[in-house]
Amino acid sequence: MRISSHMFHKIDRMLPEGTLRIGGQAGNMAVSASRLLTRSYLHTPNYSRKMLSLFKSRRVLVACGESFLPARECGDDSEPLTHMIFEFKKGKNISSSDRFIVSFESENPSLPINPIFSRNILPVIQDIPKAIIGGFHLVPPRLLRKRMSGVLAQIRKWKRINPCLRMHLELGDFLSHESEILTVKHILPEVHSVGLNESELPTFLNSLGSGRIESVLDKTGTVVLHTGNYSLALSRDYSQKALASSLAFASCVSGFKALKGHSPTFSQLAKAQFKRKRIIPPRIRGASTDIPTAFSPSVNIKPKYTIGLGDCFSMAFFLSLK
Repeated sequence: MRISSHMFHKIDRMLPEGTLRIGGQAGNMAVSASRLLTRSYLHTPNYSRKMLSLFKSRRVLVACGESFLPARECGDDSEPLTHMIFEFKKGKNISSSDRFIVSFESENPSLPINPIFSRNILPVIQDIPKAIIGGFHLVPPRLLRKRMSGVLAQIRKWKRINPCLRMHLELGDFLSHESEILTVKHILPEVHSVGLNESELPTFLNSLGSGRIESVLDKTGTVVLHTGNYSLALSRDYSQKALASSLAFASCVSGFKALKGHSPTFSQLAKAQFKRKRIIPPRIRGASTDIPTAFSPSVNIKPKYTIGLGDCFSMAFFLSLK
């Protein structure tokens, strides 16, 4: 829920101090990727020192001056982009675990493109194998229409410089169905894969004008669905074996984070011993038998932390696809 600046700070003063963490799709993914020895070129419209100092790894880079520097070494005195997350555990008066998010962000909902990032990324984009984009679910439709040409120009420029660049779109809980339709129409055909969760699936299929998940592959090469109990992927670009391997890896990465509260390193994953949930694969209405499809039960744990698990999952899935 988006609220006014006045209300946001009023709530902030009323509550006891909570845990300050990096959030948002890009932030969650960059932190998880850095733990897996992957360098991330992070786009951000905000350079708050308070925020950037939370990126502990030198593998998370932001545009600074004429180059990219570790995020933790950059920053100014501006206020960070902040949202509050309230988690409710299943109990006597709560039928199921859930969370409530309130935010006041003047920058992200306007879909700004940082000109320093746009300039600095061009000399290095030819050596970057994969890129993840998102955040469209936060933008009002009127503003999204206005900004779409600039976003598409940026994406297409990267693809001209690096034809081998693979791109992934992570969806979200769209504030406007019209914004989702615009994203599906203009952004989805530009990327190679798309990720979403089960609550986002119905409106996504509606935006496609079809109830068949297979129809997603008319616009992009791969679709991955991540839920609390299982994950599922369909692709025209990868084999069933490749999809299954990436799903299994991603579920271990996100499962570790759910259990420990932080993303794992490779050595921590190697030591982890997870059992899988016993889940019957769901029927995929309208899916053709000749399309490579993979299913993976989630790891069987009692999660202690659920924020950003979908972002963590999609990052690990996309990163490991070969």
